[in-house]
Amino acid sequence: MVVKPDVSRKRLPSIIVTNVRSVNSIHKVDELECIIKNNDVQIVCLTESWLKDYCPDDVVNISGFTTVRHDRNDGRRGGGVLCYVANSLQYNTIQYKFV
Repeated sequence: MVVKPDVSRKRLPSIIVTNVRSVNSIHKVDELECIIKNNDVQIVCLTESWLKDYCPDDVVNISGFTTVRHDRNDGRRGGGVLCYVANSLQYNTIQYKFV
């Protein structure tokens, strides 16, 4: 008996969610890129990115991925969310206003 995979089903994306406690170091971005590429990850969600609006996306971009971020800009330390979505995926961002 030979079992063939059902190719009609769509493959779910591989996702990483973690608290990074700052991605302000180029070494962390390089390490993250290695983890993503070596494990075929399509979506990465990072909490506590600690980025500020004056930090350009170029500093944290990873090739092959779209960078989506929401920085904490209320004067407090820490915070922020940074997501990477593989360019091969379609997605929508939803703006949410915190009260």
